[in-house]
Amino acid sequence: MADGKGSLPYGQFLGFEKGEDGLPRIVESEALIVRMIFRLYVVNTVEVRDKEKELSMIIHHEQQPNTTSDAELGSNSLDTDLDGVEAIANDGAYYSAETVKKAEERGIELGFSALTGKKSPENQLGVQAFTIDENDQISACPAGFAPESSEYKAEKET
Repeated sequence: MADGKGSLPYGQFLGFEKGEDGLPRIVESEALIVRMIFRLYVVNTVEVRDKEKELSMIIHHEQQPNTTSDAELGSNSLDTDLDGVEAIANDGAYYSAETVKKAEERGIELGFSALTGKKSPENQLGVQAFTIDENDQISACPAGFAPESSEYKAEKET
């Protein structure tokens, strides 16, 4: 691995095999099963990182039908044993007022990316930059100005 190359245990992966070029190749007959599983279920994981020990560990996972919102999964993860966790970095899709409130009650700092899970472009701001009130409405932008309008869709928790 020192040369930057790794290996994949193909025998443990459904839907892939090693191709002639040495790269993963999709096995269509198995991939149909994998695609069906991904349509039916979502899995949420909470991974912690210890900078001093330079290690990471998954401390919580949750499997739900694929009708569960990301915001609900994010909120559920704060109901788990997070002793010693001081901060959590989340994809922006996990944002909800309930999640923020739970984190504050537990003394955990939350950070959210843009809703795409990618870094916000330089000319855009992530949700964490805005002030959200108790009614799930944006009450101020990062410069402190109130919006002309704000809408919260409870059914989508957005």
